[in-house]
Amino acid sequence: MQLQIKAATANNYDTQALGLLAFAAAAGAAIAGSASAAHHPARGWWIPLIGLAGAIVLCLRELLVGRPVVGRKLELIVKEVSGKTEESINEALLDHLLGALAQLDGLLERKTERVTASVVWLGIAAISGTVVLMAASG
Repeated sequence: MQLQIKAATANNYDTQALGLLAFAAAAGAAIAGSASAAHHPARGWWIPLIGLAGAIVLCLRELLVGRPVVGRKLELIVKEVSGKTEESINEALLDHLLGALAQLDGLLERKTERVTASVVWLGIAAISGTVVLMAASG
């Protein structure tokens, strides 16, 4: 059960990263498009793009970096334990599941860090965009 929950949580982080990526790309395109359409774009209009680029890089890294293989295939375990006692089979399966859980723990920790960092970069872009707009209007 824990293995299923952790695998689903990992997929949830991928979905969040995909949503953040889409938002950052759309915001970047909107900023670049409005700046190119303006005869005199606001000074420093490109600064928010740095924050958006940081978020995009982190989201892409999250989505494109290969996932570790969680555990070994069940057929390999069955081959290893064939002809052994029920106790040794149960022990091998338990070792397999504990190893898979440990791998997913590390994976989830890294995913949490990357998605959180992407949100921070988006915040930096929003704040810098607000400052640029305030400076241009005032």
